[in-house]
Amino acid sequence: MSGFQSSAADRVAVVTGGASGIGQATTKRLVEDGFRVTVLNVAVSAGDVLAIRTDVPELRAQVEATIPMGRVARPEEIAEAIALLAGDRLAYLTGHALVVAGGWTAL
Repeated sequence: MSGFQSSAADRVAVVTGGASGIGQATTKRLVEDGFRVTVLNVAVSAGDVLAIRTDVPELRAQVEATIPMGRVARPEEIAEAIALLAGDRLAYLTGHALVVAGGWTAL
């Protein structure tokens, strides 16, 4: 890709639209350039204004009732998942989507 350094070793890319054709094509191209690409799918987290108003107790309770763990994710839990994906412990992992959903996808 134009503008990238010639060596992309130890680089991590965060790509939105991972399930779409654009996301898949971007992932394929970045991997070819030496990037590790993973997608983090978050069901809902505290402060996630795009999904629900977690600051409204009634709405939060309705959402939490649908999550097997009984609560929304805390921001630091999302940050820990990102750190794990971007760190060296999963250096061979690429082209994968990690779902952080408190068991919600198991329903």
